[in-house]
Amino acid sequence: MRRSYAPLRAWNPSWRHILPLLALLPSPAPAEPESDALGTSPEVREFGDWSVSCDNGKRCEAINVSKERAQFVETEWGEMGLLVLRVTREGGPAAWPRIFLGESLWNGKAMDKHAGLTLHVLYQGEPDRTGPPYRLLPLTGWRYEVNPLDVDAFLAESLKTEAAATRMDAIKGIGSTKGMNAALRYMDEAQGRRDNVTAIYGKGALPAMMVPRAKVLPRVKLVKGAAKRAGTVVPDGELRRRGLLMCGVVAAPHTGMRYLLANGDTLWRIDCGEEHSADSRLNPRDMWFIDRPGKGQILATFPRPEQGRKPLPTDLPNSAFDPVTGLLTATLFYGLNRDCGWRRQWGWSGNEWHLVSGRELHGCMGIMPEGWLPIWRSRVR
Repeated sequence: MRRSYAPLRAWNPSWRHILPLLALLPSPAPAEPESDALGTSPEVREFGDWSVSCDNGKRCEAINVSKERAQFVETEWGEMGLLVLRVTREGGPAAWPRIFLGESLWNGKAMDKHAGLTLHVLYQGEPDRTGPPYRLLPLTGWRYEVNPLDVDAFLAESLKTEAAATRMDAIKGIGSTKGMNAALRYMDEAQGRRDNVTAIYGKGALPAMMVPRAKVLPRVKLVKGAAKRAGTVVPDGELRRRGLLMCGVVAAPHTGMRYLLANGDTLWRIDCGEEHSADSRLNPRDMWFIDRPGKGQILATFPRPEQGRKPLPTDLPNSAFDPVTGLLTATLFYGLNRDCGWRRQWGWSGNEWHLVSGRELHGCMGIMPEGWLPIWRSRVR
Protein backbone atom coordinates (compact mmCIF):
# COMPACT_ATOMS: atom_id res chain seq x y z
CA MET A 1 0.00 0.00 0.00
CA ARG A 2 2.85 2.38 0.77
CA ARG A 3 4.34 1.89 -2.69
CA SER A 4 1.01 2.96 -4.29
CA TYR A 5 0.95 6.25 -2.36
CA ALA A 6 4.63 7.10 -2.54
CA PRO A 7 4.54 8.77 -5.98
CA LEU A 8 1.79 11.11 -4.83
CA ARG A 9 3.69 12.11 -1.74
CA ALA A 10 6.82 12.74 -3.71
CA TRP A 11 4.93 14.91 -6.22
CA ASN A 12 2.81 16.84 -3.71
CA PRO A 13 4.39 19.99 -2.34
CA SER A 14 1.30 20.94 -0.26
CA TRP A 15 -1.18 18.08 0.21
CA ARG A 16 -3.67 20.18 2.19
CA HIS A 17 -4.19 22.37 -0.89
CA ILE A 18 -4.90 19.41 -3.20
CA LEU A 19 -7.53 17.67 -1.07
CA PRO A 20 -10.18 20.41 -1.47
CA LEU A 21 -9.65 20.33 -5.25
CA LEU A 22 -10.06 16.55 -5.40
CA ALA A 23 -13.32 16.86 -3.48
CA LEU A 24 -14.71 19.01 -6.29
CA LEU A 25 -14.15 16.35 -8.96
CA PRO A 26 -17.32 14.48 -9.97
CA SER A 27 -17.42 10.99 -8.50
CA PRO A 28 -18.18 7.99 -10.73
CA ALA A 29 -21.89 7.30 -11.06
CA PRO A 30 -23.84 4.31 -12.34
CA ALA A 31 -25.25 4.46 -15.86
CA GLU A 32 -28.76 5.07 -14.52
CA PRO A 33 -28.66 6.11 -10.85
CA GLU A 34 -31.93 5.04 -9.26
CA SER A 35 -31.85 7.96 -6.84
CA ASP A 36 -32.20 10.35 -9.76
CA ALA A 37 -35.63 8.89 -10.55
CA LEU A 38 -36.81 10.18 -7.16
CA GLY A 39 -35.61 13.73 -7.73
CA THR A 40 -37.99 16.59 -7.07
CA SER A 41 -38.61 19.72 -9.06
CA PRO A 42 -39.09 23.21 -7.61
CA GLU A 43 -42.18 25.32 -8.02
CA VAL A 44 -42.48 27.72 -10.94
CA ARG A 45 -40.61 30.83 -9.84
CA GLU A 46 -41.31 34.39 -10.97
CA PHE A 47 -38.76 37.19 -11.31
CA GLY A 48 -40.30 40.45 -12.45
CA ASP A 49 -41.85 39.82 -15.87
CA TRP A 50 -40.31 36.35 -16.23
CA SER A 51 -41.24 32.89 -14.98
CA VAL A 52 -38.86 29.91 -14.82
CA SER A 53 -39.05 26.24 -13.89
CA CYS A 54 -36.62 23.31 -13.80
CA ASP A 55 -38.08 19.82 -13.89
CA ASN A 56 -36.99 16.59 -12.21
CA GLY A 57 -34.58 15.88 -15.08
CA LYS A 58 -32.77 19.24 -14.66
CA ARG A 59 -34.25 20.65 -17.86
CA CYS A 60 -35.03 24.36 -17.37
CA GLU A 61 -37.30 26.74 -19.23
CA ALA A 62 -37.99 30.46 -18.79
CA ILE A 63 -40.61 32.69 -20.42
CA ASN A 64 -41.38 36.43 -20.28
CA VAL A 65 -44.83 35.84 -18.76
CA SER A 66 -45.76 36.36 -15.11
CA LYS A 67 -48.62 37.46 -12.87
CA GLU A 68 -46.95 40.85 -12.41
CA ARG A 69 -46.50 41.23 -16.16
CA ALA A 70 -50.10 40.29 -16.92
CA GLN A 71 -51.34 43.29 -14.91
CA PHE A 72 -49.71 45.80 -17.28
CA VAL A 73 -49.43 44.12 -20.67
CA GLU A 74 -52.76 45.45 -22.00
CA THR A 75 -51.85 49.10 -21.49
CA GLU A 76 -48.07 49.38 -21.57
CA TRP A 77 -47.42 49.39 -25.31
CA GLY A 78 -50.86 50.19 -26.68
CA GLU A 79 -51.58 48.47 -29.98
CA MET A 80 -48.06 47.07 -30.40
CA GLY A 81 -47.95 43.26 -30.66
CA LEU A 82 -46.89 41.12 -27.71
CA LEU A 83 -43.59 39.28 -28.22
CA VAL A 84 -43.17 36.11 -26.15
CA LEU A 85 -39.61 34.95 -25.56
CA ARG A 86 -38.76 31.48 -24.28
CA VAL A 87 -35.30 30.30 -23.15
CA THR A 88 -34.71 26.55 -22.72
CA ARG A 89 -31.73 24.51 -21.64
CA GLU A 90 -31.21 20.83 -20.98
CA GLY A 91 -29.19 19.69 -17.99
CA GLY A 92 -25.60 18.51 -18.20
CA PRO A 93 -22.26 20.04 -19.22
CA ALA A 94 -22.80 19.76 -23.01
CA ALA A 95 -26.15 21.59 -23.17
CA TRP A 96 -26.44 25.18 -24.42
CA PRO A 97 -29.30 27.67 -24.11
CA ARG A 98 -31.80 28.07 -26.94
CA ILE A 99 -34.19 30.97 -27.51
CA PHE A 100 -37.59 30.67 -29.16
CA LEU A 101 -40.20 33.21 -30.21
CA GLY A 102 -43.78 32.06 -30.32
CA GLU A 103 -47.37 32.42 -29.16
CA SER A 104 -47.00 36.07 -30.14
CA LEU A 105 -49.88 38.32 -31.06
CA TRP A 106 -49.65 41.21 -33.50
CA ASN A 107 -52.64 43.41 -32.72
CA GLY A 108 -54.66 40.34 -31.76
CA LYS A 109 -53.58 38.25 -34.78
CA ALA A 110 -50.96 35.54 -35.19
CA MET A 111 -47.66 36.98 -36.39
CA ASP A 112 -46.94 36.72 -40.11
CA LYS A 113 -44.06 34.53 -41.16
CA HIS A 114 -41.47 36.40 -43.14
CA ALA A 115 -37.83 35.67 -43.97
CA GLY A 116 -36.93 39.27 -43.12
CA LEU A 117 -38.12 39.22 -39.49
CA THR A 118 -35.28 39.87 -37.03
CA LEU A 119 -34.92 40.11 -33.25
CA HIS A 120 -33.42 43.15 -31.52
CA VAL A 121 -32.73 44.53 -28.09
CA LEU A 122 -34.93 47.60 -27.59
CA TYR A 123 -33.46 50.74 -26.05
CA GLN A 124 -36.42 52.73 -24.81
CA GLY A 125 -36.25 56.47 -24.73
CA GLU A 126 -37.01 59.43 -26.98
CA PRO A 127 -37.12 58.06 -29.61
CA ASP A 128 -36.95 54.29 -29.06
CA ARG A 129 -34.16 52.58 -30.95
CA THR A 130 -33.18 48.97 -31.54
CA GLY A 131 -29.78 47.33 -31.40
CA PRO A 132 -28.19 45.13 -34.08
CA PRO A 133 -30.34 42.38 -35.66
CA TYR A 134 -30.24 38.77 -34.48
CA ARG A 135 -31.17 36.15 -37.04
CA LEU A 136 -34.34 34.06 -36.70
CA LEU A 137 -34.89 30.55 -38.03
CA PRO A 138 -38.55 29.86 -38.99
CA LEU A 139 -40.14 26.81 -37.34
CA THR A 140 -43.52 25.15 -37.73
CA GLY A 141 -46.54 26.52 -35.92
CA TRP A 142 -45.75 30.23 -36.35
CA ARG A 143 -42.63 29.98 -34.22
CA TYR A 144 -39.02 31.05 -34.63
CA GLU A 145 -35.71 30.12 -33.05
CA VAL A 146 -32.86 32.56 -32.59
CA ASN A 147 -29.87 31.40 -34.61
CA PRO A 148 -27.68 29.46 -32.13
CA LEU A 149 -24.68 31.55 -33.25
CA ASP A 150 -26.49 34.71 -32.05
CA VAL A 151 -27.78 33.48 -28.67
CA ASP A 152 -24.80 34.52 -26.53
CA ALA A 153 -24.64 37.99 -28.07
CA PHE A 154 -28.38 38.60 -27.61
CA LEU A 155 -28.31 37.49 -23.96
CA ALA A 156 -25.26 39.67 -23.26
CA GLU A 157 -26.79 42.77 -24.87
CA SER A 158 -30.10 42.16 -23.07
CA LEU A 159 -28.39 43.06 -19.79
CA LYS A 160 -28.31 46.69 -20.98
CA THR A 161 -32.07 47.15 -21.35
CA GLU A 162 -35.46 45.82 -20.27
CA ALA A 163 -37.17 45.04 -23.58
CA ALA A 164 -36.72 43.24 -26.90
CA ALA A 165 -38.45 43.74 -30.23
CA THR A 166 -38.90 42.13 -33.61
CA ARG A 167 -38.59 44.16 -36.79
CA MET A 168 -39.55 43.82 -40.40
CA ASP A 169 -38.55 47.32 -41.38
CA ALA A 170 -40.87 48.76 -38.68
CA ILE A 171 -41.13 47.31 -35.18
CA LYS A 172 -43.65 44.45 -35.14
CA GLY A 173 -43.70 43.27 -31.54
CA ILE A 174 -42.25 44.16 -28.15
CA GLY A 175 -41.54 41.86 -25.21
CA SER A 176 -40.20 42.53 -21.76
CA THR A 177 -36.78 41.30 -20.67
CA LYS A 178 -37.17 42.75 -17.16
CA GLY A 179 -36.40 39.87 -14.85
CA MET A 180 -34.65 37.74 -17.48
CA ASN A 181 -31.28 38.22 -15.79
CA ALA A 182 -32.61 36.87 -12.47
CA ALA A 183 -34.58 34.04 -14.13
CA LEU A 184 -31.58 32.79 -16.08
CA ARG A 185 -29.30 33.07 -13.05
CA TYR A 186 -31.83 30.89 -11.24
CA MET A 187 -31.59 28.46 -14.16
CA ASP A 188 -27.79 28.40 -13.81
CA GLU A 189 -28.07 27.68 -10.09
CA ALA A 190 -30.58 24.87 -10.57
CA GLN A 191 -28.32 23.17 -13.12
CA GLY A 192 -25.15 23.60 -11.03
CA ARG A 193 -23.50 26.15 -13.35
CA ARG A 194 -22.63 28.91 -10.90
CA ASP A 195 -19.06 30.18 -11.50
CA ASN A 196 -18.80 27.76 -14.43
CA VAL A 197 -17.71 28.50 -18.00
CA THR A 198 -21.13 27.23 -19.16
CA ALA A 199 -23.17 29.70 -17.06
CA ILE A 200 -25.38 32.12 -18.95
CA TYR A 201 -24.69 34.99 -16.55
CA GLY A 202 -22.06 35.17 -13.83
CA LYS A 203 -19.58 32.93 -15.62
CA GLY A 204 -16.56 31.64 -13.75
CA ALA A 205 -13.42 29.62 -14.35
CA LEU A 206 -14.76 26.19 -13.35
CA PRO A 207 -14.59 23.76 -16.30
CA ALA A 208 -17.67 22.35 -18.03
CA MET A 209 -16.95 18.88 -16.62
CA MET A 210 -17.92 20.19 -13.17
CA VAL A 211 -21.57 20.64 -14.21
CA PRO A 212 -23.75 17.77 -12.89
CA ARG A 213 -25.23 15.44 -15.45
CA ALA A 214 -28.91 15.61 -16.31
CA LYS A 215 -30.94 13.40 -14.00
CA VAL A 216 -32.39 10.15 -15.25
CA LEU A 217 -36.15 10.36 -15.60
CA PRO A 218 -38.36 7.80 -13.83
CA ARG A 219 -39.72 5.00 -15.99
CA VAL A 220 -43.45 4.34 -15.99
CA LYS A 221 -45.09 1.29 -17.55
CA LEU A 222 -48.70 2.15 -18.33
CA VAL A 223 -51.74 -0.05 -18.69
CA LYS A 224 -53.58 1.15 -21.80
CA GLY A 225 -57.12 0.62 -22.95
CA ALA A 226 -58.10 -2.84 -24.15
CA ALA A 227 -59.31 -1.30 -27.40
CA LYS A 228 -58.85 1.98 -29.27
CA ARG A 229 -62.50 2.95 -28.90
CA ALA A 230 -63.27 5.81 -26.55
CA GLY A 231 -65.03 3.75 -23.89
CA THR A 232 -68.67 3.07 -23.12
CA VAL A 233 -71.33 5.25 -21.56
CA VAL A 234 -72.55 4.00 -18.18
CA PRO A 235 -76.26 2.99 -18.33
CA ASP A 236 -78.63 5.12 -16.25
CA GLY A 237 -79.36 2.44 -13.65
CA GLU A 238 -75.69 1.68 -13.09
CA LEU A 239 -74.90 5.40 -13.09
CA ARG A 240 -77.40 6.04 -10.31
CA ARG A 241 -76.06 3.15 -8.22
CA ARG A 242 -72.43 4.10 -8.68
CA GLY A 243 -73.21 7.80 -8.36
CA LEU A 244 -74.89 7.28 -5.00
CA LEU A 245 -71.72 5.66 -3.69
CA MET A 246 -69.38 8.22 -5.22
CA CYS A 247 -71.33 11.48 -5.09
CA GLY A 248 -73.70 11.03 -2.17
CA VAL A 249 -77.42 11.75 -2.10
CA VAL A 250 -77.11 15.53 -2.68
CA ALA A 251 -75.27 15.64 -6.01
CA ALA A 252 -76.93 13.49 -8.63
CA PRO A 253 -74.45 12.24 -11.28
CA HIS A 254 -74.79 13.76 -14.73
CA THR A 255 -72.76 11.36 -16.86
CA GLY A 256 -70.44 8.39 -16.54
CA MET A 257 -67.92 6.51 -18.68
CA ARG A 258 -66.07 3.26 -18.19
CA TYR A 259 -62.93 2.02 -19.93
CA LEU A 260 -61.85 -1.62 -20.06
CA LEU A 261 -58.08 -1.76 -19.57
CA ALA A 262 -55.65 -4.20 -21.13
CA ASN A 263 -54.99 -5.97 -17.80
CA GLY A 264 -58.69 -6.63 -17.13
CA ASP A 265 -59.26 -3.66 -14.78
CA THR A 266 -62.03 -1.16 -15.50
CA LEU A 267 -61.50 2.58 -15.13
CA TRP A 268 -64.63 4.55 -14.21
CA ARG A 269 -65.44 8.25 -14.50
CA ILE A 270 -68.45 9.71 -12.69
CA ASP A 271 -69.47 13.33 -13.15
CA CYS A 272 -71.16 14.33 -9.90
CA GLY A 273 -72.61 17.44 -11.48
CA GLU A 274 -71.87 19.99 -8.76
CA GLU A 275 -71.73 23.64 -9.88
CA HIS A 276 -71.54 25.79 -6.78
CA SER A 277 -69.31 28.60 -8.07
CA ALA A 278 -67.78 30.22 -11.10
CA ASP A 279 -64.62 28.20 -10.48
CA SER A 280 -66.51 24.90 -10.52
CA ARG A 281 -68.12 25.85 -13.82
CA LEU A 282 -64.70 26.75 -15.23
CA ASN A 283 -63.16 23.58 -13.77
CA PRO A 284 -65.80 20.82 -13.68
CA ARG A 285 -64.68 17.82 -11.65
CA ASP A 286 -65.03 14.10 -12.23
CA MET A 287 -64.59 11.20 -9.82
CA TRP A 288 -62.22 8.44 -10.95
CA PHE A 289 -61.89 4.91 -9.59
CA ILE A 290 -60.68 1.45 -10.64
CA ASP A 291 -62.66 -1.79 -10.51
CA ARG A 292 -60.35 -4.80 -10.22
CA PRO A 293 -61.77 -8.28 -10.82
CA GLY A 294 -62.17 -10.03 -7.49
CA LYS A 295 -60.67 -7.08 -5.56
CA GLY A 296 -63.46 -4.55 -5.68
CA GLN A 297 -63.39 -0.78 -6.11
CA ILE A 298 -60.23 1.29 -5.61
CA LEU A 299 -60.63 5.06 -5.32
CA ALA A 300 -57.95 6.81 -7.34
CA THR A 301 -55.39 9.09 -5.71
CA PHE A 302 -53.03 10.93 -8.00
CA PRO A 303 -49.44 11.47 -6.82
CA ARG A 304 -47.66 14.80 -7.06
CA PRO A 305 -44.00 14.05 -6.34
CA GLU A 306 -42.85 17.62 -7.06
CA GLN A 307 -41.41 18.71 -3.73
CA GLY A 308 -43.08 15.70 -2.11
CA ARG A 309 -46.56 17.24 -2.23
CA LYS A 310 -49.63 15.29 -1.13
CA PRO A 311 -51.53 13.30 -3.79
CA LEU A 312 -54.63 14.82 -5.33
CA PRO A 313 -57.90 13.20 -4.27
CA THR A 314 -60.11 11.06 -6.47
CA ASP A 315 -61.87 14.02 -8.14
CA LEU A 316 -59.97 15.88 -10.87
CA PRO A 317 -60.76 19.11 -12.76
CA ASN A 318 -61.31 19.07 -16.54
CA SER A 319 -60.18 15.47 -16.77
CA ALA A 320 -60.28 12.86 -19.53
CA PHE A 321 -58.76 9.43 -20.23
CA ASP A 322 -57.16 8.40 -23.54
CA PRO A 323 -57.31 4.59 -24.01
CA VAL A 324 -54.71 4.72 -26.80
CA THR A 325 -51.94 6.28 -24.69
CA GLY A 326 -53.18 5.20 -21.25
CA LEU A 327 -52.89 8.80 -20.02
CA LEU A 328 -55.41 10.49 -17.74
CA THR A 329 -55.10 14.27 -18.19
CA ALA A 330 -56.41 16.93 -15.79
CA THR A 331 -56.20 20.71 -16.15
CA LEU A 332 -56.98 23.40 -13.59
CA PHE A 333 -57.48 26.83 -15.17
CA TYR A 334 -56.83 29.99 -13.16
CA GLY A 335 -58.16 32.47 -15.73
CA LEU A 336 -61.43 32.77 -17.61
CA ASN A 337 -59.51 32.62 -20.91
CA ARG A 338 -57.98 29.27 -19.90
CA ASP A 339 -54.50 30.64 -20.51
CA CYS A 340 -52.86 29.85 -17.15
CA GLY A 341 -53.03 27.17 -14.48
CA TRP A 342 -51.65 23.64 -14.26
CA ARG A 343 -51.94 20.48 -16.36
CA ARG A 344 -50.86 17.00 -15.25
CA GLN A 345 -50.99 13.54 -16.75
CA TRP A 346 -51.01 10.24 -14.87
CA GLY A 347 -50.88 6.61 -15.91
CA TRP A 348 -52.13 3.42 -14.22
CA SER A 349 -49.44 0.74 -13.77
CA GLY A 350 -51.81 -2.01 -12.63
CA ASN A 351 -51.15 -1.25 -8.96
CA GLU A 352 -51.04 2.53 -8.61
CA TRP A 353 -51.14 5.83 -10.50
CA HIS A 354 -47.89 7.52 -11.54
CA LEU A 355 -47.29 11.12 -12.57
CA VAL A 356 -46.12 11.16 -16.18
CA SER A 357 -45.90 14.90 -16.93
CA GLY A 358 -46.72 18.25 -15.36
CA ARG A 359 -46.88 21.86 -16.57
CA GLU A 360 -47.72 25.13 -14.80
CA LEU A 361 -47.95 28.83 -15.57
CA HIS A 362 -49.31 31.50 -13.23
CA GLY A 363 -49.39 34.54 -15.52
CA CYS A 364 -52.48 34.71 -17.75
CA MET A 365 -51.16 36.14 -21.03
CA GLY A 366 -52.64 34.06 -23.83
CA ILE A 367 -50.37 30.98 -23.47
CA MET A 368 -52.22 27.71 -23.96
CA PRO A 369 -51.53 24.65 -21.74
CA GLU A 370 -49.07 23.00 -24.13
CA GLY A 371 -46.88 26.11 -23.73
CA TRP A 372 -46.91 26.19 -19.92
CA LEU A 373 -43.63 25.55 -18.10
CA PRO A 374 -42.71 21.87 -17.58
CA ILE A 375 -42.20 20.76 -13.97
CA TRP A 376 -42.18 16.94 -14.29
CA ARG A 377 -41.35 14.32 -16.91
CA SER A 378 -41.33 10.53 -16.96
CA ARG A 379 -40.34 7.99 -19.58
CA VAL A 380 -43.33 5.95 -20.67
CA ARG A 381 -42.96 2.34 -21.73
